[in-house]
Amino acid sequence: MRSAFVGIFNSRGVRGLYAGLSPTLIEIIPYAGLQFGTYDTFKRWTMAWNQTRPGVGNTSPDRSLSSFQLFICGLAAGTCAKVVCHPMDVIKKRFQVEGLRRHTRYGARVEEGAYRNMYDAFT
Repeated sequence: MRSAFVGIFNSRGVRGLYAGLSPTLIEIIPYAGLQFGTYDTFKRWTMAWNQTRPGVGNTSPDRSLSSFQLFICGLAAGTCAKVVCHPMDVIKKRFQVEGLRRHTRYGARVEEGAYRNMYDAFT
């Protein structure tokens, strides 16, 4: 980690440490909103599903869900949010790796200054 920090700082300066910050800040707002919103929706659907199942014995409307059900709700919510926000994540990663040396098995090198702005990277 120290080697990566020093290498980025020496080759790209302080700006290199914050490469991809703008797309990250733009991405996190819809990602967090989608994740929290869909998580709550999935929880409500699961509680409603539990109440319709025979033999569950759910007499209280605020009965808690099992840990596994909460895990599945979180997994589904995170997946939905990531699917929607993935293009912004790709743009962020491209800004972070531009100009860095990389092994050829990871694909072509993204040249320094390859993108003028986020719209250019998106297109």
